[in-house]
Amino acid sequence: MLASLRKDTLEGKMAGDEAHVPAVLTQSIDPNLYIRSCPAAATTLGTFFHHVREAVTESTGSLPYRLFTGLTRESWISFRSYQLREFMQLLVNAARILHADQPLGEGLRRLGWLAYPSFASTMAGRVVLFAFGEGLEQMAEALPKAYTLGVPDAHVEVKKLALRHYRVRYSNVHCFVDTYHLGVIEGAFKAQHIVPHLIVRPGKRICDAEVEGYW
Repeated sequence: MLASLRKDTLEGKMAGDEAHVPAVLTQSIDPNLYIRSCPAAATTLGTFFHHVREAVTESTGSLPYRLFTGLTRESWISFRSYQLREFMQLLVNAARILHADQPLGEGLRRLGWLAYPSFASTMAGRVVLFAFGEGLEQMAEALPKAYTLGVPDAHVEVKKLALRHYRVRYSNVHCFVDTYHLGVIEGAFKAQHIVPHLIVRPGKRICDAEVEGYW
């Protein structure tokens, strides 16, 4: 099972630092605040839409109409780019369907677990993973390239602090950086059957954050 950032389930802390538990995981958030802050021109790949749609279908056995509330379409082509704001709305809709018993932030985090297999299923994703390798340290090094392909307007910096110890800085990551993208990191660990220790530090802007992790 993946490590949770809640204090009662976190197995470890970085020396000299308290594990930050983002309030948005347990408290109500205003998704429209995030969506409005996202530039209208920002895009992401259709594969991410497709895998969220597929997850809802597999879980519910149907395709609820409310999944498409606020959207302009109901299907997407994996390799094409679509408006990031629409993906954010799709995530909110899906979280309320799949994780109705959880706070919205926690639902968004869990949907982030789908991102790694979504990216790995594309030709571009396979090329990146092949070039860098599929070990966790290689995946960490590949993050900036992966984000350039998947969310072109985002900026990601990765710094290796020690063996199996990295810091990732996000800027202009508008798609729920402190919830969904936390799940994105966890999803990569999940693919390797490893439970990470993570510290999340929100940035000054709603689209900025820092995640420090070790395993």
